[in-house]
Amino acid sequence: MAERHSSAQVVMELMLHEAAANGDDRRIEELQIYIKRGKILINQPDVEWGNRTPLHCAAEGGNPRCVKLLLESGANPYARMTGGWTPAHCAAEAGRSEILQMLTDYRTPIDIQDDYGDSPRNIAEIYGQRECEEILKRAEEHPVRNYSFKSKRLWGTVQSFTEEIQENVRKTAIEKK
Repeated sequence: MAERHSSAQVVMELMLHEAAANGDDRRIEELQIYIKRGKILINQPDVEWGNRTPLHCAAEGGNPRCVKLLLESGANPYARMTGGWTPAHCAAEAGRSEILQMLTDYRTPIDIQDDYGDSPRNIAEIYGQRECEEILKRAEEHPVRNYSFKSKRLWGTVQSFTEEIQENVRKTAIEKK
């Protein structure tokens, strides 16, 4: 986790989380200048709210413009909150089909499993979100193999790093048995 430098930064990051959760796209737009200057860490998890990032909050909240602004500002679509949920899991649970479609259009893999082995599609099924289930089923039929340059450059490394960590944790657990 990144080190925080000032109480002003903490307040601005809280404002970003709140704006994302409330669907306040105008506030997010206002905060983008601080994101670009590095004054707000766009992927800072809120430890008091299950390690959700602003993108998790926006995906659950359902405002497509918020999600778009966050993605365009460098939000990590692979970010995992407590339990291993990605923003796609949050959108699936809440029935945010438009957000799921946006994530797939943004070339984000949506088949990442949480800590319990559930994909966003499983979550949509559990919560009875049929439209989300259909979007995710179609997306799974055409998995993302070639990420966009931005996505590949920024998050392809994150995914392989995460897989490496998971493998090391698995090996350590086996060794302890």
